Amino acid sequence: MGYIHDTGMVAWIPPDVGVYYGGTWTFLAGAEMTPSRHRAAAAGWFYVDMPLLIPHQNRNNYKGCRISKATLYYLVASANLLSLTVYILAQDFPGGYTFATWPAETSLGFSYDSTHQTASNRLTQTYHALELTLSSGRWISGGEFLHVKLVAEAPAGTAFDFYGMKVDYTLRL
Repeated sequence: MGYIHDTGMVAWIPPDVGVYYGGTWTFLAGAEMTPSRHRAAAAGWFYVDMPLLIPHQNRNNYKGCRISKATLYYLVASANLLSLTVYILAQDFPGGYTFATWPAETSLGFSYDSTHQTASNRLTQTYHALELTLSSGRWISGGEFLHVKLVAEAPAGTAFDFYGMKVDYTLRL
């Protein structure tokens, strides 16, 4: 049996696996036929919740996948957003066959890329590749899942397109 330790793994997570709240969302293919989720121009809060769907989780320490970075691709159009906050969250699976409550989420530390370190740069009318680098990386255990949540507030007239997420990780088997 061989051993794999590849630090250059990348996974694309398409927009159709996300969960979208607030406003009217539709599937859209842009001019370049790029699939996206489009939020119609409207005032109010909205959320994008994207699971980090990486196939190799492991119950043993330091095996499977170690997430290092997630890059969100989105477009702000017509008017700047009022606010945009991103969270990387870890959550344990419930134990046993029955459970009364879902386990609480834990927020993971990360840093923004140099273009988006200033909050106002995340709000502007343009295409964005918002890169989030985990502070120390995160091995995904067999008993948890990770997801990225984007929370934004838009004034009237602001449209928003979400194109998906790229995840950089290490694979160790």
